[in-house]
Amino acid sequence: TLSLLWLTRLSDYAGGLPVTYILNHYQMPTQNFLLRYWDEQRLVFLHNLAIIRQKPGKKTVHDIRLAVKKMNSSLALANSITAGEEEKKFELIRQFFRISGKNRDVDTCLLLLRRLEKQEQLMLPPLVQQLKKMLLITRKAMRSATVDDHESELAAISGWMHSSLSTLSDDTIARQTEKMAAVCLDEFDSLSDKFREHAHGIRKLLKRLYYWLKQCPVNPFFDQTKKKKLEKALTDLGNWHDYFVLRNKVRSF
Repeated sequence: TLSLLWLTRLSDYAGGLPVTYILNHYQMPTQNFLLRYWDEQRLVFLHNLAIIRQKPGKKTVHDIRLAVKKMNSSLALANSITAGEEEKKFELIRQFFRISGKNRDVDTCLLLLRRLEKQEQLMLPPLVQQLKKMLLITRKAMRSATVDDHESELAAISGWMHSSLSTLSDDTIARQTEKMAAVCLDEFDSLSDKFREHAHGIRKLLKRLYYWLKQCPVNPFFDQTKKKKLEKALTDLGNWHDYFVLRNKVRSF
């Protein structure tokens, strides 16, 4: 097996060999599926962090933010298993996530405005120019945030994850996933009566549920039909969120 550091170096030395290729051709040094999932997303994060430090792009920003969301879901599940111990949290990485989110929001608003321009002949040059300026500012802030020592923070949390969970079987993790998924669905039921008020919270809740179920070898709740419905709901909520952000940008213009 290869260490995560060696896999990252291998990708660099191979001219940016895709991380997915490396993951598919080398066994990760973990046991249960939660740790495997964590290590895969950790590698994706580190790979894209190195790229953003040099030249950030839309795809790398998307991929690194997705990796953070997935690691957050894994960390939440791990914290639920080790109840009574100190809860582990990201600090630097969550700060980077917030800063990169501002860049992503501006970029998405520009995309939506270009779409509206074609579909509705809606022309807003002053707003577009302001957003382009904001894009440069947020991109600079995001690159500055990559200077922080995210590697050490990840290494510390990964060490805790492996020391706390390495002896647990897939069955044990799956049972805890099922338990936490049920809690998640109960919380969803309590929020859904006031959907408009809690739309963003519901979206985050369903995303966490989705990532938990994606990493579990045997889905304890949804068959393929229900899974597709959940994916569509998340897509619709994501589209709602993008237009919600654009509306706020327009209102503050």
